[in-house]
Amino acid sequence: GKSHFLKYLYYILSEEYGGKAFEHLIDDLKRYGDDPDQDPLEQPFKVPEATRLQGEVEDLTIAPIMFNISAFAKKDDDDRDTVTETFFNRFNDFRGYHKSDIRIARFEKQLDQQGQLDAFKSVFEEKTGETWDEKALTAVDFHLDDVIDAASEAADLDLDSTRKTLKRNVRPSTDDFVDEVQDFLADRPDDFRLVFLVDEVSQFMAGNTPI
Repeated sequence: GKSHFLKYLYYILSEEYGGKAFEHLIDDLKRYGDDPDQDPLEQPFKVPEATRLQGEVEDLTIAPIMFNISAFAKKDDDDRDTVTETFFNRFNDFRGYHKSDIRIARFEKQLDQQGQLDAFKSVFEEKTGETWDEKALTAVDFHLDDVIDAASEAADLDLDSTRKTLKRNVRPSTDDFVDEVQDFLADRPDDFRLVFLVDEVSQFMAGNTPI
């Protein structure tokens, strides 16, 4: 039940599916209200409330990020940072950055802020014959010189700092994640809402104290 409810919330909040989701909801409420076997007092949420809610949602710009945490989190019972890291990775994927390595995502963000992320990807492919989106992790771990060379041609980065950053193991903190989200929201209009819809959290944590 909770998983279905979460998925329906995603549809309600989604710009792509929201109109159709509300249409189904309102139609079902009408059918429920017209059913003579149903007690109207047992239907606290009715068509006028749903219609008003639809208007309020449509007045906002909402970006829902939905995921099952068990499907994306690392299976490490002793890793206190696994939940934060998972949120970070899903947020990075939402923004178009690397979805499983925070150091690479930060590198991509620096390029993106200069408007040179696509240029870097093109230079990297020209130099290596590989697609960055498919080979980023392998390239950073085993062919870092190729990455730095492509970055030096595409953008204005401190190459020594970039190299050190890409060789460093990142341990994200909750504060890091909050700062990153706040930085993202600072450039968004007042009617923008970022919503994380996370399923199976209780099962994933399951009394694990370190997490």
